[in-house]
Amino acid sequence: MDEQIKIDVIKEYKKDLKIYEAFCKKVKTKLVNILSDRSIQYLMTSSRVKKIDSIIQKLQSIKIEKNMQFLINLKLLVKY
Repeated sequence: MDEQIKIDVIKEYKKDLKIYEAFCKKVKTKLVNILSDRSIQYLMTSSRVKKIDSIIQKLQSIKIEKNMQFLINLKLLVKY
């Protein structure tokens, strides 16, 4: 993978990390509310965003086109 692209992707991920964290928190809260509203019992829920090291590994393991599509899809999902 081109090093500059990798650096750019990581920079962008770091820049948007707070957005991803907020999204995770919102999805978890929504899930808990849905389960509670429907009286569905569950043991626990958790949420997390990928760590930078994990993102780097993922970027190195798959083709660049898929990486870019992954990030585009993630950004589109977070907007909604």
